[in-house]
Amino acid sequence: MGLFLRWALAHGLQAYESPYVARAPDRHPLMFTATGDDAVERSCRMHWVSPELSAARRERLVEGERQPPDLVVIWALREWSCAVCSGGGELLIMDGPGPLCLNCAHLDHLVFLPSGDVDLTRRAKKASGLSVVVVRRG
Repeated sequence: MGLFLRWALAHGLQAYESPYVARAPDRHPLMFTATGDDAVERSCRMHWVSPELSAARRERLVEGERQPPDLVVIWALREWSCAVCSGGGELLIMDGPGPLCLNCAHLDHLVFLPSGDVDLTRRAKKASGLSVVVVRRG
């Protein structure tokens, strides 16, 4: 890390801190180290940009990276059981205690939109304060 830091500073790169949060509903911060050392954690969250980028482009880049990642719901191909209620179903979300059904994850109010209609998906995501990406997993 020290070598990279010296190289970045020698080339005039500008640093900014970018948050890393989980794809879980609570969006808890992710850690890079087991100890949680503040200095190391902060250095791992630093991103570097060229000073040659325009201010507007740099701001778009920084703002885009500060957006939290999409929540991911898994469309299970195998039997599974919820870590809270022991229920099952087709859809689950992975969280700290293990797989959760959408009811226990408080996501059961969402409406499933099948793939194929990009415009509908875009409009729904824009109109909603919460959306998830569904992936198929065994």
